Amino acid sequence: LIDQIFQVDKVQLVDRLGVEPNVVGTLHVTTSHIIFRSEEGSKELWIANGLIGSVERGSLSAAGCPLIIRCKHFQVVNLLIARDKICQDLYETLLRCSKTVNVCELVAFENRDVAEDARGWARLDWAVEFTRQGVDSEWAENDLNESYRSCDTYPERLWLPVSANKTTLMGSCRFRSRGRLPVLTYFHKPNGAAICRCAQPLTGFSARCVEDEKLMELIGKANKNCDTLFLVDTRPMVNAMVNKVQGKGFEDERNYSNTRFHFFDIENIHVMRSSQQKLIEGSLWQLP
Repeated sequence: LIDQIFQVDKVQLVDRLGVEPNVVGTLHVTTSHIIFRSEEGSKELWIANGLIGSVERGSLSAAGCPLIIRCKHFQVVNLLIARDKICQDLYETLLRCSKTVNVCELVAFENRDVAEDARGWARLDWAVEFTRQGVDSEWAENDLNESYRSCDTYPERLWLPVSANKTTLMGSCRFRSRGRLPVLTYFHKPNGAAICRCAQPLTGFSARCVEDEKLMELIGKANKNCDTLFLVDTRPMVNAMVNKVQGKGFEDERNYSNTRFHFFDIENIHVMRSSQQKLIEGSLWQLP
């Protein structure tokens, strides 16, 4: 293994549900991954160091010294190490690997294999992607955001309704938070359905924008198989209403023809993180 910094033999991988017998193998700790390989070669487990959320070690027992690795993507790995001293050394090594002190320690900076990664942002070619999706003639590439002049968080090349003129696009851009006007992100070739994304409009309590309303109308007309444009807001309605005080908010169906509005009631990132943590803790209570 390249850049291996620690190896432990005769490690037992424990089934947390107690259904399968323990698997004996070798644990390799490298500068980028933890790798467990069973002795007979039937099982191999890779965990990126950056995914390690926490490492816990227990007291030595007749079976060995327990070591629990909890990952940020919900995976939990239970290990048994034969000797207490080795378990402590492994514990300290994993803690060190899980905490990046300098960005240069990340595998992205250590890897010298350039290949196509050297193309950076150019790896994703939206023209190629939308050709793959089979985008029809109702949509066209637009240079509205060339040099990121209209929106610094959108790509330079955008796909918009072919009949939308520059006045309509610029007006919609000014009416959306950070200039994020509605743009094509996915096209479903079998029925012509499209998904567009945008930021919240700057409606406040009563503001409206004729250009934004026109662009929405053109997006709806781009699909000949459906006469209704569905506006989906992932926020709870209460949160969207609060944003009206800040001059933002959501679309008023009275101003947008042939539309139906729906809130998905997904809370903000802080509430979602708290919910995620409770889910993890709840799942752990059920298992040893």
